[in-house]
Amino acid sequence: MQYSYSHPRSLRDIPENNLVRITSRLHVYSTALFRVWVDQGSRRLANPIGSGTFVSIGGAYGVLTAQHVAERLRPGDSLGVSAALSIAARIEPPMIALM
Repeated sequence: MQYSYSHPRSLRDIPENNLVRITSRLHVYSTALFRVWVDQGSRRLANPIGSGTFVSIGGAYGVLTAQHVAERLRPGDSLGVSAALSIAARIEPPMIALM
């Protein structure tokens, strides 16, 4: 496949079949992020806090997100992700490190 630069276009100008092809590839790498915590009644709660991108760097796997999204997590919280089934099936028990 060969790529070339073109001038910015509105999404309305992109043919529907091309948008479907683009989003079908991007959704595999993108995720909604959630702050997950347990309240005083021992209920597990979750609130959406932003989005992220699944990345792999030097054999380490993680989620890349903006600093303002990561700052919404509090000590004791867990990070929830929404993943395509093809990815979710390969995720081992979570190990989250805030950097």
